[in-house]
Amino acid sequence: MKKMASLLIVSLLICITSLAGCAGATTSIVTQSITSTTTLTTTTIISTVTTTKVLYPVENITWIMEAYGDADSCNIALENAEFTLYLDSINGSGAGSVGINSYWAEYVLDGNQLSFPDKQVAVTQLWISDIVKQQQDLYLNILLNSETCEVIDGKLHITGGDTWIIFHRQ
Repeated sequence: MKKMASLLIVSLLICITSLAGCAGATTSIVTQSITSTTTLTTTTIISTVTTTKVLYPVENITWIMEAYGDADSCNIALENAEFTLYLDSINGSGAGSVGINSYWAEYVLDGNQLSFPDKQVAVTQLWISDIVKQQQDLYLNILLNSETCEVIDGKLHITGGDTWIIFHRQ
C-alpha cells in the first residue's frame, strides 16, 4: 500500500513536470500535504496525500495594456493613462487600474478559457478626460466579454469574439 501511494505521487509529479514544459510556458506548482494516521489493532498506518494546483502563467502577474481593438481597428494604449490587469489566483478576483480609477471583478480561468461570469465590474469614479473614459469603457467591455487568454512571446493576449487586448508584463 505504501509503495503504491509512493508510486502514485512520483507518477503525478512526472506528469506535472511534463505539463510544465508544454508551450514554453512557465508554470508554478503549489503543493499541500495532508497527513492522516489510522490505528488498526496493533499496527499503525501513516499515509500522506499530496494535492497539487497548477497556476497558469497569466495569474499573479501585473499586466500593462499595450493595445486593444477589434476586427476593424487597432488602438494603441494612451501614454498618459496606464491600464493594468492582475488576476489573483487565490481569490479569483481580476483587478487593476484604468487611468486613475481602479476596477475589480470576479473571473474564472480554466486552461486558456478566461471569463468574467457576472459580466459586472466595480470601478471607482474619479474624474477622467473624455478620451480616457472612452478607452476605459472599451477596455472594460472587451475584458468582461473575454473568452480566451494566452501568452505569446511574453505578451498576454485576451480575446473575445472579434475583440482583443494585448498586455506586457510590468
